[in-house]
Amino acid sequence: MDVMVNKKKLINNLLNKLGAICDLCHGPTPNRGVCDSCLADLPQILHGCLSCGLGLLDQGYCGGCITQKRPTDRIICAYYYHYPVDKLLKNIKYKQRLVTLEALAAQLINKIISLNATNIDLLVPVPMSKYRLMLRGMNQATQICKVISKQLNIPCDYTSLQRTKHTLPMHNLDTKARRRNVQNAFYWAGGKAPESIAIIDDIVTTGATSDEISLCLKANGISRVETWALARAS
Repeated sequence: MDVMVNKKKLINNLLNKLGAICDLCHGPTPNRGVCDSCLADLPQILHGCLSCGLGLLDQGYCGGCITQKRPTDRIICAYYYHYPVDKLLKNIKYKQRLVTLEALAAQLINKIISLNATNIDLLVPVPMSKYRLMLRGMNQATQICKVISKQLNIPCDYTSLQRTKHTLPMHNLDTKARRRNVQNAFYWAGGKAPESIAIIDDIVTTGATSDEISLCLKANGISRVETWALARAS
């Protein structure tokens, strides 16, 4: 009996690694990490603020963006950072579930196309510090960037945007502390800058990282900076 149980566990573990078992309902799925039914039930942002990406009842600008212009020209996100999207993104970040990443990125790509936002010259992932990259083994923003680049035929640059310092984890910081944490944390090490860049990330919370990178890029002659991310915290 124990042999049968162990054999079943080994098979399930193998299928899970291959992305053939849904991360949410644990049912079969065709190498996507999340099945079609669970994917359809995820909390999508149907109407996002045309500046900061916050979910709205209708397309337009949120109150904050009406009164104050951000350094980032536009933020586009596919999902609300609610359960179970938060669980899926943690599996991507800490368990390297790239099949799940591809499934979520497909919805982001659909949204980018629907907003006619594909006229961007270059994609740039949010860089990770060498220390954090060593701990995690991958930069999830880089992986998202690869998927979007392939589908939209927009080139990526993985090296020109660099971090100047190892910043603190952002999840326990308030808005002001987040902005202080990333202040002067990035620099452009590339050559001649393109006209427009989309920063690629997994989650936008307050937009502090996006805005700091946008300030850096615009100081280097880049005219338009957008951020494209899988999820937006509300």
